[in-house]
Amino acid sequence: MIAKVKRFFRLQKDEETEMKEIFSNSNPTYIDVREPSEFLMGHVGNAINIPLGSISEKLDEIRKLPLPIILYCRSGIRSAQALGLLKAYGITDAHNGGGLAEVVVYQKKYMNT
Repeated sequence: MIAKVKRFFRLQKDEETEMKEIFSNSNPTYIDVREPSEFLMGHVGNAINIPLGSISEKLDEIRKLPLPIILYCRSGIRSAQALGLLKAYGITDAHNGGGLAEVVVYQKKYMNT
C-alpha cells in the first residue's frame, strides 16, 4: 500500500514537471475535447473545441496545428482518451492537461507573461 501511494505521488510530480516545461517554454495549442455546450460555458482562451467523439475525423486538421498540443476536458478522463487516439495516429507532441481548472492553474503558475 505504501509503495502504491509513493508511486502515485511520484507520477503526479512527473506530470507537474512535464506541464511546467510545456507551459514555460512554448505557446501550446489547446484542444477542449468536451461537448460544444460545455465549451460554451467556459474554456481556455484560444482553445479549439473538438469533442472526443470527433477526434478521429478531425485528424487532418489536428495535424496542421502548431505543437505542442494540450488536451483538456472537465476532469481529465476524456482528454486522456483523446491523447491515446492522437498518439495511436502518430501525433506524439500532445499532452493531457487534465481538467479545465488544472490547465488554468498551469497557465497561471508557468506561462511566461
